[in-house]
Amino acid sequence: MWIYFKRALLTFFLISYISGVTLYSLFFIVIPGVYNGSDVMSFLTGAEIIKSGNSEKLFDRATQFYYQRQVVYPEARFWLLPFRSPPIVAYLFLPFTFIGVKVSYYLLAVINIIFLLLFAHVASQTFNKLKITYLIFLAACVYWPFLTASIYGQFTPLLLLVLLVIFKNIKVKHVFLAGVFTGILFLKPQYLLIAPFVFFMIKDRQKYLQGLLVSALFFLVVNLVISGRALLDYPAFLVATEKISYGSRPFQMFTLYGLFKTSPFVRNISDWGLIGINFFIYTLTLFLFSRKIRPAEINKGFIIATLFTILFSVHALTHDLILLLVPILILWNGILSKKAISSYSNFEKTLDYQPGDESNLICRPPLEGNRGLLVRGGRHKIILFILYFLPLIIFLNNTFIAVLIIVAVSYFLMLSRSKKFALAEQN
Repeated sequence: MWIYFKRALLTFFLISYISGVTLYSLFFIVIPGVYNGSDVMSFLTGAEIIKSGNSEKLFDRATQFYYQRQVVYPEARFWLLPFRSPPIVAYLFLPFTFIGVKVSYYLLAVINIIFLLLFAHVASQTFNKLKITYLIFLAACVYWPFLTASIYGQFTPLLLLVLLVIFKNIKVKHVFLAGVFTGILFLKPQYLLIAPFVFFMIKDRQKYLQGLLVSALFFLVVNLVISGRALLDYPAFLVATEKISYGSRPFQMFTLYGLFKTSPFVRNISDWGLIGINFFIYTLTLFLFSRKIRPAEINKGFIIATLFTILFSVHALTHDLILLLVPILILWNGILSKKAISSYSNFEKTLDYQPGDESNLICRPPLEGNRGLLVRGGRHKIILFILYFLPLIIFLNNTFIAVLIIVAVSYFLMLSRSKKFALAEQN
C-alpha cells in the first residue's frame, strides 16, 4: 500500500513540476520585447563591434554601449548589458547580425534544442543503462537550467554537450581528445576550472595536457587575430562589469564568490580580494581532490569536478547549472546498473546475485576503471534528486541555501570513504 502511495505522490510531483516550469517558461518567452533583455543582445553587441571593424575596442564599455543602442534601434537603450565573452563568441554570432535581435533570440532557442538532442544521443551511447534517447531528452528538456538558457538567450547547451563528450572520451581512454574538447570550454572561460580536476582523475596526464594545449593554443591565436590587443583588457573588463548595474546578480549566483559578495562579513573586501580568496580555496580543494580521488574513480571524480567547477566559478547563474545534467546521468545510470563492486574485497556479491548464480560473484582483484565500494542506490537517488531540483531554489531570489548544498554534497563526496556511499565504476 505504501509503495503505491509513494508512486502516486511521485507521479503527482513530477506532473506538477513539468507543468509548472513549462508554463512559467512560456510566460517569459511570449512577453513582448523579452529578447531585448536577453544575453542575445550582449552577443550581438560584440558581433556588431567586430563587424564594424572596431575589434580593438571590443572591451571598451563606451563602445559597447554605442553599438548596443544601434542593435536595439529604434527602441531606446539606457543601460548596458555588456559583452563579457571571449572575442571568438562575438565572431560566431556575426551571421546573427543580419537577422536582428528578435529572430536571433528564437533561432538560438531552436539551436539549443538541437544541441540538447545531440546531447541525448551521445548520452545514450555513453551510458549502458540509458539507451532511450527520447527519455534523456525529455528529462533534460524540462530541467530548469535548460529552460532558463532558452529564456535568457544563452548557448550553454553546447557546452553541456562538450562536457559529456569529455566524460565519454575519458571513459574510453581517449584522453588526448578529452583534452582537445576541454579546450572548447574557452567559450566560457570559467568552465575551464574543471581542467585541473580532470588532470588528476586520469592516468595518462601527458596526453591530456597535449590535447588541452593544442586546443588552448588554437583559441588563443584565434582570439588574438579577432581582437588584437583588446584581449589584454579582457580580465580587467570582466571584474569591472561584475556588478549589479551591469546585470550581474551575486544574490542569484550559485558560486562561492556570489556568497562572499552577499555576506556582511566580507562585503568590504574588494572584488580582486574576493577573487583571491576564491582562488585560494579552489587551490586547496584541488590539492585535496588530487589526494582523495583515485585515477580509476572516474564517475565519482567527474561528479565532484563538475560541482566544484560551478562552485568556484566567479560567475555562474541558473543556466550554468545545466552542466549538472552530466553528473545526474552518471548517477541515474549507476542506479539502474545495480552493481556492487568492492575495492577491499575480492569475494563480494553483486546486488543481482541469486543463490547458485556464481557468475555474479566478484572473484578477482578489481580491474582499472572498476574501483568503487558497495553501491547504495538509495543515497544515489537522494543526490540525484538534489542535483535535479537544486536550481529551483532560484525562486527564493537568494541562492545562499543552494551554495551551501553544493558545498556539502561536493566535499562530502570527495572526503567520504564510506562503503555505504561509493559509486560503481562499471557503467
